[in-house]
Amino acid sequence: MKRLLVLVTILVLLPTAGWLQDQTHSVTLTWDPNSEPDLAGYKIYYGNSSRTYHSTVDVGNVVVQQVFGLTEGYRWYFAATAYDTAANESGYSNEVWILFGDSTVVDTLPPLPPYNLRVRE
Repeated sequence: MKRLLVLVTILVLLPTAGWLQDQTHSVTLTWDPNSEPDLAGYKIYYGNSSRTYHSTVDVGNVVVQQVFGLTEGYRWYFAATAYDTAANESGYSNEVWILFGDSTVVDTLPPLPPYNLRVRE
């Protein structure tokens, strides 16, 4: 089985300007594309605890995704993976987090070894 190395970096994490019903927020995530010829797509993982994600979105072969329904007052953590046409999935990218509140805070956490990914702000 071929090991797929993720070349995904979450570059931008921006809250949207509008509010959704019942005071939830959304974010737009972007990342660098993977250059492997058999790339099939990406998955976004997110949740309220670092590296413990309760939600996954298979976004297909795009490098921008908006995530909706994020509740204020909780810290939201995000990471991405890439997968190939044989359904091999990479490890997680570096992780970013956001906290919605009186002052919205965005930060990044370093990747877990051995992925050696970078973050651009």
